[in-house]
Amino acid sequence: MAVTQDPMRRNMAAGLLVSVAAVALALTHAALPTVPIDWVTVALVVIALLPWVAPLFKTIELGPGGVKLETRLREVQENLHRESQRVEELVNRVEHVEGVVFSGLVTPQLESELSKALKSFQDFLASLGFDVGPFPRIHVGDSAVDAAEYDARNNRVTVGVAVAGDPDVVCKSYIHQVLFDAVPGSNFDSERLRALESGLGDYLVCSHGGDPRLGHRSGAVWSARQGPDHPYIRALDHHRGFNELASDATHWDIGEVWGAAFWELRALLGKSTADRALAAPWRGLRDVAPRDPIDRFVARLEQLTGAGAVTVKEVLRRRGAEQTTPGPPA
Repeated sequence: MAVTQDPMRRNMAAGLLVSVAAVALALTHAALPTVPIDWVTVALVVIALLPWVAPLFKTIELGPGGVKLETRLREVQENLHRESQRVEELVNRVEHVEGVVFSGLVTPQLESELSKALKSFQDFLASLGFDVGPFPRIHVGDSAVDAAEYDARNNRVTVGVAVAGDPDVVCKSYIHQVLFDAVPGSNFDSERLRALESGLGDYLVCSHGGDPRLGHRSGAVWSARQGPDHPYIRALDHHRGFNELASDATHWDIGEVWGAAFWELRALLGKSTADRALAAPWRGLRDVAPRDPIDRFVARLEQLTGAGAVTVKEVLRRRGAEQTTPGPPA
Protein backbone atom coordinates (compact mmCIF):
# COMPACT_ATOMS: atom_id res chain seq x y z
CA MET A 1 0.00 0.00 0.00
CA ALA A 2 1.56 3.29 -1.12
CA VAL A 3 1.81 6.09 1.38
CA THR A 4 1.41 9.61 0.07
CA GLN A 5 3.51 12.15 1.90
CA ASP A 6 2.31 15.67 2.49
CA PRO A 7 4.49 17.94 0.26
CA MET A 8 4.32 20.74 2.80
CA ARG A 9 5.60 18.51 5.61
CA ARG A 10 8.30 17.06 3.35
CA ASN A 11 9.51 20.55 2.44
CA MET A 12 9.49 21.63 6.09
CA ALA A 13 11.48 18.57 7.11
CA ALA A 14 14.02 19.16 4.37
CA GLY A 15 14.28 22.81 5.30
CA LEU A 16 14.87 21.91 8.93
CA LEU A 17 17.67 19.49 8.05
CA VAL A 18 19.34 22.05 5.80
CA SER A 19 19.08 24.71 8.47
CA VAL A 20 20.51 22.50 11.23
CA ALA A 21 23.39 21.36 9.03
CA ALA A 22 24.22 24.87 7.90
CA VAL A 23 24.10 26.29 11.42
CA ALA A 24 26.38 23.48 12.66
CA LEU A 25 28.90 24.22 9.95
CA ALA A 26 28.76 27.93 10.64
CA LEU A 27 29.34 27.42 14.38
CA THR A 28 32.21 25.03 13.70
CA HIS A 29 33.75 27.42 11.24
CA ALA A 30 33.45 30.35 13.64
CA ALA A 31 34.77 28.33 16.62
CA LEU A 32 38.08 27.50 14.97
CA PRO A 33 40.51 30.11 16.26
CA THR A 34 42.59 29.98 13.13
CA VAL A 35 39.70 30.62 10.87
CA PRO A 36 38.35 34.18 10.89
CA ILE A 37 34.63 34.89 10.45
CA ASP A 38 34.44 35.73 6.80
CA TRP A 39 31.94 35.63 3.98
CA VAL A 40 31.92 31.81 4.15
CA THR A 41 30.46 31.94 7.68
CA VAL A 42 27.92 34.53 6.60
CA ALA A 43 27.01 32.45 3.57
CA LEU A 44 26.43 29.37 5.74
CA VAL A 45 24.16 31.34 8.05
CA VAL A 46 22.24 32.63 5.05
CA ILE A 47 21.89 29.07 3.75
CA ALA A 48 20.50 28.09 7.15
CA LEU A 49 17.86 30.76 6.86
CA LEU A 50 17.01 30.17 3.22
CA PRO A 51 14.20 27.61 3.72
CA TRP A 52 12.36 30.07 5.94
CA VAL A 53 13.01 33.44 4.29
CA ALA A 54 13.29 32.41 0.63
CA PRO A 55 9.73 33.52 -0.18
CA LEU A 56 10.73 37.08 0.69
CA PHE A 57 13.59 37.25 -1.84
CA LYS A 58 13.61 37.27 -5.60
CA THR A 59 17.29 36.36 -6.11
CA ILE A 60 20.08 35.33 -3.75
CA GLU A 61 23.66 35.26 -5.04
CA LEU A 62 26.64 33.94 -3.04
CA GLY A 63 30.22 34.55 -4.15
CA PRO A 64 33.61 35.97 -3.27
CA GLY A 65 32.19 39.44 -3.52
CA GLY A 66 29.66 38.77 -0.77
CA VAL A 67 25.94 38.08 -0.66
CA LYS A 68 23.51 39.77 -3.03
CA LEU A 69 19.84 39.77 -2.07
CA GLU A 70 17.01 41.16 -4.13
CA THR A 71 13.90 41.39 -1.99
CA ARG A 72 10.41 40.48 -3.14
CA LEU A 73 8.67 42.44 -0.41
CA ARG A 74 6.83 44.64 -2.90
CA GLU A 75 5.74 41.58 -4.83
CA VAL A 76 4.60 39.93 -1.61
CA GLN A 77 2.64 43.02 -0.65
CA GLU A 78 1.00 43.15 -4.06
CA ASN A 79 0.06 39.48 -3.78
CA LEU A 80 -1.44 40.06 -0.35
CA HIS A 81 -3.43 42.99 -1.69
CA ARG A 82 -4.74 40.91 -4.58
CA GLU A 83 -5.69 38.10 -2.23
CA SER A 84 -7.50 40.49 0.10
CA GLN A 85 -9.44 41.83 -2.87
CA ARG A 86 -10.39 38.29 -3.88
CA VAL A 87 -11.53 37.55 -0.35
CA GLU A 88 -13.63 40.72 -0.31
CA GLU A 89 -15.18 39.85 -3.66
CA LEU A 90 -15.94 36.36 -2.39
CA VAL A 91 -17.55 37.74 0.76
CA ASN A 92 -19.69 40.09 -1.30
CA ARG A 93 -20.66 37.24 -3.60
CA VAL A 94 -21.62 35.07 -0.64
CA GLU A 95 -23.65 37.91 0.89
CA HIS A 96 -25.52 38.33 -2.37
CA VAL A 97 -26.24 34.63 -2.61
CA GLU A 98 -27.15 34.19 1.03
CA GLY A 99 -28.75 37.62 1.43
CA VAL A 100 -32.28 36.23 1.23
CA VAL A 101 -33.29 33.22 3.30
CA PHE A 102 -36.34 31.32 2.06
CA SER A 103 -38.57 28.78 3.71
CA GLY A 104 -41.87 27.07 3.02
CA LEU A 105 -43.28 26.29 -0.42
CA VAL A 106 -40.49 27.79 -2.50
CA THR A 107 -38.99 26.31 -5.67
CA PRO A 108 -35.44 26.98 -6.90
CA GLN A 109 -36.83 29.05 -9.77
CA LEU A 110 -39.01 31.16 -7.48
CA GLU A 111 -36.11 31.61 -5.08
CA SER A 112 -33.88 32.81 -7.91
CA GLU A 113 -36.48 35.23 -9.30
CA LEU A 114 -37.35 36.75 -5.94
CA SER A 115 -33.70 37.05 -4.92
CA LYS A 116 -32.94 38.92 -8.14
CA ALA A 117 -35.97 41.19 -7.75
CA LEU A 118 -35.19 42.01 -4.12
CA LYS A 119 -31.52 42.69 -4.89
CA SER A 120 -32.49 45.06 -7.71
CA PHE A 121 -34.98 46.85 -5.48
CA GLN A 122 -32.46 47.07 -2.65
CA ASP A 123 -29.88 48.65 -4.99
CA PHE A 124 -32.51 51.16 -6.11
CA LEU A 125 -33.30 52.15 -2.51
CA ALA A 126 -29.61 52.40 -1.64
CA SER A 127 -29.10 54.77 -4.58
CA LEU A 128 -31.72 57.04 -2.97
CA GLY A 129 -29.75 57.17 0.28
CA PHE A 130 -31.69 54.63 2.31
CA ASP A 131 -29.88 52.33 4.73
CA VAL A 132 -31.27 49.10 3.31
CA GLY A 133 -30.06 46.78 6.06
CA PRO A 134 -30.41 42.98 5.87
CA PHE A 135 -32.97 41.29 3.69
CA PRO A 136 -36.03 39.98 5.49
CA ARG A 137 -36.56 36.23 5.62
CA ILE A 138 -39.16 35.12 3.07
CA HIS A 139 -41.64 32.42 4.02
CA VAL A 140 -43.96 31.17 1.30
CA GLY A 141 -47.23 29.95 2.83
CA ASP A 142 -50.02 27.77 1.47
CA SER A 143 -52.51 28.81 -1.20
CA ALA A 144 -55.03 30.00 1.38
CA VAL A 145 -52.83 33.06 1.97
CA ASP A 146 -53.20 35.50 -0.91
CA ALA A 147 -51.24 38.44 0.44
CA ALA A 148 -47.96 39.29 2.16
CA GLU A 149 -47.39 40.37 5.74
CA TYR A 150 -44.26 41.88 7.23
CA ASP A 151 -43.24 40.96 10.78
CA ALA A 152 -40.96 43.80 11.92
CA ARG A 153 -39.92 42.11 15.15
CA ASN A 154 -38.55 39.04 13.35
CA ASN A 155 -37.74 40.78 10.03
CA ARG A 156 -39.79 38.23 8.13
CA VAL A 157 -42.18 38.41 5.20
CA THR A 158 -44.87 35.76 4.87
CA VAL A 159 -46.33 35.59 1.38
CA GLY A 160 -48.98 33.33 -0.11
CA VAL A 161 -47.80 30.92 -2.78
CA ALA A 162 -50.52 32.21 -5.13
CA VAL A 163 -48.88 35.66 -5.29
CA ALA A 164 -45.29 34.80 -4.37
CA GLY A 165 -44.23 35.01 -8.01
CA ASP A 166 -45.12 38.72 -8.12
CA PRO A 167 -42.06 40.72 -6.95
CA ASP A 168 -44.28 43.72 -6.18
CA VAL A 169 -45.93 41.80 -3.36
CA VAL A 170 -42.67 40.95 -1.64
CA CYS A 171 -41.06 44.34 -2.33
CA LYS A 172 -44.10 46.10 -0.90
CA SER A 173 -43.60 44.22 2.37
CA TYR A 174 -39.83 44.80 2.32
CA ILE A 175 -40.19 48.57 1.85
CA HIS A 176 -41.95 48.80 5.21
CA GLN A 177 -38.75 47.65 6.93
CA VAL A 178 -36.64 50.21 5.08
CA LEU A 179 -38.99 53.14 5.72
CA PHE A 180 -39.54 52.25 9.38
CA ASP A 181 -35.79 51.95 9.97
CA ALA A 182 -35.17 55.31 8.26
CA VAL A 183 -37.13 57.17 10.96
CA PRO A 184 -36.49 55.27 14.21
CA GLY A 185 -38.60 56.35 17.12
CA SER A 186 -41.33 57.89 14.98
CA ASN A 187 -44.89 57.53 16.15
CA PHE A 188 -46.31 55.06 13.65
CA ASP A 189 -49.44 54.84 15.75
CA SER A 190 -50.43 58.04 13.97
CA GLU A 191 -52.78 57.27 11.09
CA ARG A 192 -51.48 60.27 9.16
CA LEU A 193 -47.85 59.15 9.33
CA ARG A 194 -48.75 55.54 8.55
CA ALA A 195 -50.74 56.75 5.54
CA LEU A 196 -47.79 58.76 4.26
CA GLU A 197 -45.48 55.77 4.74
CA SER A 198 -47.93 53.50 2.92
CA GLY A 199 -48.24 55.86 -0.04
CA LEU A 200 -44.50 56.43 -0.29
CA GLY A 201 -43.87 52.68 -0.13
CA ASP A 202 -46.37 52.08 -2.95
CA TYR A 203 -44.74 54.80 -5.01
CA LEU A 204 -41.19 53.49 -4.59
CA VAL A 205 -42.17 49.94 -5.59
CA CYS A 206 -44.10 51.18 -8.62
CA SER A 207 -41.46 53.71 -9.66
CA HIS A 208 -38.75 51.06 -9.57
CA GLY A 209 -40.91 48.72 -11.65
CA GLY A 210 -42.10 51.48 -13.98
CA ASP A 211 -45.78 50.58 -13.61
CA PRO A 212 -48.45 52.45 -11.58
CA ARG A 213 -50.39 49.23 -10.96
CA LEU A 214 -48.95 47.61 -7.86
CA GLY A 215 -49.18 43.83 -8.05
CA HIS A 216 -50.35 43.66 -11.66
CA ARG A 217 -48.39 40.46 -12.28
CA SER A 218 -50.70 38.61 -9.92
CA GLY A 219 -53.79 40.35 -11.28
CA ALA A 220 -55.87 37.17 -11.50
CA VAL A 221 -55.65 36.69 -7.74
CA TRP A 222 -56.76 40.24 -7.00
CA SER A 223 -59.55 40.10 -9.57
CA ALA A 224 -60.94 37.00 -7.89
CA ARG A 225 -60.73 38.69 -4.52
CA GLN A 226 -61.83 42.26 -5.34
CA GLY A 227 -63.66 42.01 -8.66
CA PRO A 228 -62.72 41.88 -12.35
CA ASP A 229 -62.17 45.64 -12.51
CA HIS A 230 -59.47 45.46 -9.84
CA PRO A 231 -56.61 43.25 -11.19
CA TYR A 232 -53.97 44.75 -8.89
CA ILE A 233 -53.27 45.54 -5.25
CA ARG A 234 -53.29 49.29 -5.65
CA ALA A 235 -53.41 51.76 -8.53
CA LEU A 236 -51.54 55.04 -8.56
CA ASP A 237 -52.86 56.32 -11.89
CA HIS A 238 -56.04 57.90 -10.53
CA HIS A 239 -57.10 61.46 -9.67
CA ARG A 240 -58.93 61.01 -6.39
CA GLY A 241 -58.25 63.51 -3.65
CA PHE A 242 -58.12 63.31 0.12
CA ASN A 243 -61.38 65.22 0.36
CA GLU A 244 -63.16 62.46 -1.56
CA LEU A 245 -62.41 59.81 1.03
CA ALA A 246 -64.93 58.62 3.59
CA SER A 247 -64.69 59.99 7.10
CA ASP A 248 -63.66 56.58 8.39
CA ALA A 249 -61.00 56.05 5.73
CA THR A 250 -58.03 54.02 6.95
CA HIS A 251 -54.36 54.79 6.48
CA TRP A 252 -54.47 52.28 3.61
CA ASP A 253 -57.08 54.37 1.74
CA ILE A 254 -55.32 57.66 2.51
CA GLY A 255 -51.99 56.16 1.45
CA GLU A 256 -53.35 55.30 -1.98
CA VAL A 257 -54.08 59.00 -2.56
CA TRP A 258 -50.57 59.95 -1.41
CA GLY A 259 -49.12 57.35 -3.78
CA ALA A 260 -51.17 58.71 -6.69
CA ALA A 261 -50.04 62.28 -5.94
CA PHE A 262 -46.42 61.12 -5.93
CA TRP A 263 -46.92 59.26 -9.22
CA GLU A 264 -48.36 62.44 -10.76
CA LEU A 265 -45.27 64.34 -9.62
CA ARG A 266 -43.14 61.65 -11.24
CA ALA A 267 -44.86 62.26 -14.58
CA LEU A 268 -44.40 66.03 -14.28
CA LEU A 269 -40.89 66.24 -12.80
CA GLY A 270 -39.32 63.07 -14.17
CA LYS A 271 -38.55 59.79 -12.43
CA SER A 272 -35.08 60.61 -11.11
CA THR A 273 -36.06 64.02 -9.72
CA ALA A 274 -39.23 62.71 -8.11
CA ASP A 275 -37.57 59.61 -6.64
CA ARG A 276 -34.84 61.59 -4.92
CA ALA A 277 -37.08 64.49 -3.92
CA LEU A 278 -39.49 62.10 -2.19
CA ALA A 279 -36.89 59.90 -0.51
CA ALA A 280 -34.91 62.72 1.11
CA PRO A 281 -37.80 64.34 3.07
CA TRP A 282 -38.75 60.99 4.53
CA ARG A 283 -35.18 60.36 5.68
CA GLY A 284 -35.15 63.88 7.06
CA LEU A 285 -37.89 63.05 9.53
CA ARG A 286 -35.34 61.24 11.68
CA ASP A 287 -33.38 64.43 12.36
CA VAL A 288 -36.01 66.02 14.58
CA ALA A 289 -39.34 65.16 16.06
CA PRO A 290 -41.61 67.75 14.40
CA ARG A 291 -45.03 68.33 15.80
CA ASP A 292 -46.47 67.61 12.38
CA PRO A 293 -44.28 65.32 10.26
CA ILE A 294 -46.60 65.72 7.26
CA ASP A 295 -46.01 69.48 7.11
CA ARG A 296 -42.29 68.89 7.55
CA PHE A 297 -42.28 66.33 4.74
CA VAL A 298 -44.20 68.56 2.31
CA ALA A 299 -42.08 71.63 3.10
CA ARG A 300 -38.88 69.69 2.49
CA LEU A 301 -40.30 68.22 -0.71
CA GLU A 302 -41.05 71.69 -2.05
CA GLN A 303 -37.59 72.89 -1.09
CA LEU A 304 -35.81 70.01 -2.83
CA THR A 305 -37.73 70.33 -6.09
CA GLY A 306 -36.57 73.92 -6.56
CA ALA A 307 -38.31 75.33 -9.61
CA GLY A 308 -40.69 72.40 -9.42
CA ALA A 309 -42.02 73.57 -6.07
CA VAL A 310 -44.93 75.28 -7.82
CA THR A 311 -45.81 71.96 -9.44
CA VAL A 312 -45.65 70.19 -6.07
CA LYS A 313 -47.91 72.77 -4.45
CA GLU A 314 -50.40 72.61 -7.30
CA VAL A 315 -50.60 68.81 -7.32
CA LEU A 316 -51.04 68.61 -3.55
CA ARG A 317 -53.55 71.49 -3.53
CA ARG A 318 -55.61 69.81 -6.23
CA ARG A 319 -55.56 66.56 -4.25
CA GLY A 320 -56.63 68.35 -1.08
CA ALA A 321 -53.45 67.53 0.84
CA GLU A 322 -54.38 70.02 3.55
CA GLN A 323 -57.06 67.51 4.54
CA THR A 324 -55.05 64.30 4.90
CA THR A 325 -57.32 63.14 7.71
CA PRO A 326 -60.81 62.81 6.27
CA GLY A 327 -63.73 64.01 8.29
CA PRO A 328 -63.69 66.38 11.29
CA PRO A 329 -60.33 66.91 13.00
CA ALA A 330 -59.73 64.55 15.86
